[in-house]
Amino acid sequence: MGDAPSAIGLSYLYEHGLGGDENPELAFKWRRKASSLPYGEFAMAYFQPLARYYENGYGTEADLVQAYKYYDLSGSVGGAGRLRVSKKMTNEQIVEARQQSKHWQEENRRFNPGYYGLEHQSDGSYR
Repeated sequence: MGDAPSAIGLSYLYEHGLGGDENPELAFKWRRKASSLPYGEFAMAYFQPLARYYENGYGTEADLVQAYKYYDLSGSVGGAGRLRVSKKMTNEQIVEARQQSKHWQEENRRFNPGYYGLEHQSDGSYR
């Protein structure tokens, strides 16, 4: 199954061509996979490169909704990217990206502190 830090490491190697040629498609594949792996510490700031890949079409088609979503999941670290991308988006696209971000957080039970006013509950959830 693997863990997030290992997948991120592979992505980095492929992005920078360390040990071989640069391979944007494999860099994207492993960075994307890391976002859903259940093992290992996964800091939400790790989403920055994935957001950048989507923003610039690196290893995948450019997708501003996905770029915004992953900048949003990066918390305050992603603020500059979120602002930059939002200038190229419609209001509807921004709403969609925010909904996807919130859904990811709920589904994965990983939240940015205070995100959407959610508070940690005694059962481990956020409401």
